[in-house]
Amino acid sequence: MQTSGSILLLNGKDLKPGEEGVVDIKFVSNELLGEIDIGTKFRFYEGPYEIGHGEVREVMGWVESC
Repeated sequence: MQTSGSILLLNGKDLKPGEEGVVDIKFVSNELLGEIDIGTKFRFYEGPYEIGHGEVREVMGWVESC
């Protein structure tokens, strides 16, 4: 699954390699995501570089019109 989105760091500071944090991820589109359920593990990239990984803790739903 691959799509574009934005990541908001909820602790208000940058995360350094090896650090953990809670983030809010908003996806531009849900068309390419596949199944997203609590416990789903994922990786995220900036261009070709993997910059992090995580696990879904909550699914808040989609806004159909922007």
